Parts: sequence; structure tokens; C-alpha cells
Amino acid sequence: EAMRCGRPVVAYALPVYQHIFKRGLVTVPIGDKKMMAEEVLKLLRDKRLRKRLSEEALLESKKFDWDIISEEELQSITKIIEAKR
Repeated sequence: EAMRCGRPVVAYALPVYQHIFKRGLVTVPIGDKKMMAEEVLKLLRDKRLRKRLSEEALLESKKFDWDIISEEELQSITKIIEAKR
């Protein structure tokens, strides 16, 4: 949701993020609270970095538009049904 609002994200480096989000967020090792805080502070202090990541986040989030997702899901379901015939 934050990315869809054009907000950069600092998140733990969960494996799923590597496959879903290619840009617009900064990841830190899971459980590294110190690094999490450092990255948040870096974003707050660096206007250019914040602006760049904000723009990237907004672009990245557009891949998850409901119209696009629903069409992809419909195509997947159709392929499964056709394969079973």
C-alpha cells in the first residue's frame, strides 16, 4: 500500500520480495533492527534518494493493478480448464 502511494519502503529481506519487487524498496537482513533504523534515517535525510525510491515504488506498484491481476488470473484459470479437457 505504501508503494502504491509513492512511498519508499524499508523492509526485512524476505525471500518473496526478491521475486515480487525489483525496485522502490530497500531491504535489510531479517531481524537487523539497527540496520532497519539506519536505512529509515538515510531515507529521511537524503531527499534525492527518497524521491528516486518514491518514483520507483509508484512505478513498481502499478504491476499490481486489479485489472491487470484479474486478467492474468482469468488467463491462468482458462489454461487449467482447457488442459483438463
